[in-house]
Amino acid sequence: MKKLKLGSGLLLSVLALLCLTTQARAVSIELELMSNNIVVGDSFDVLVKANDVPDNPVYVTIPGIGQVYVGDNGITNFGFNVASDAGITFDSAVVNPAHFWDNSILFPGMDIAADVGINPAVSGDDILLATLTFSAGNAGAFSLGVTSDLTDPNQGLGLLTGDVVDMTAFIDVSVFGAPPSPVPAPSVAFLFGIGAAGLLAGRRRSRVS
Repeated sequence: MKKLKLGSGLLLSVLALLCLTTQARAVSIELELMSNNIVVGDSFDVLVKANDVPDNPVYVTIPGIGQVYVGDNGITNFGFNVASDAGITFDSAVVNPAHFWDNSILFPGMDIAADVGINPAVSGDDILLATLTFSAGNAGAFSLGVTSDLTDPNQGLGLLTGDVVDMTAFIDVSVFGAPPSPVPAPSVAFLFGIGAAGLLAGRRRSRVS
């Protein structure tokens, strides 16, 4: 019996550790460059994604009632600013309409802001938050990314539990010089003119001889 109790206690400890480990996964922000062949003058997109977003049940305690389930954990809102080196211009952003409402207009001091509205919180991996569009003005190696100031309650990645995740992330971008302009092919009229001149010259020679 002692061995059985010891084994059961060890099993419970392992299960508890696994549960803690599962919920302790750190939410991460990923930037994905959609083109690796960018030249001066090009517009290009960068995807802002979230990974390892937990989906554990969330409860609130109501006096006189007890714990009430309010939904599975996940992203409820986010807000961030865009940063880039000189030579790269931030043009626009499109919030993923499948899950989020774009509220950027309500926060003039922030580049992008969104929430789930009446939709449930979003959890899982490879979650598209927004698509950013940039223009390449100069050739070279550049850095661009997103930042969130957690001293601002409207910035960061908000979860249903009330936790807020820093969204700061950067990516390196290489921009190549514009390809040389193609040499224009001789026009048909120009070639016809050369051919006609050659025929006249041949006739003159034949008359002289």
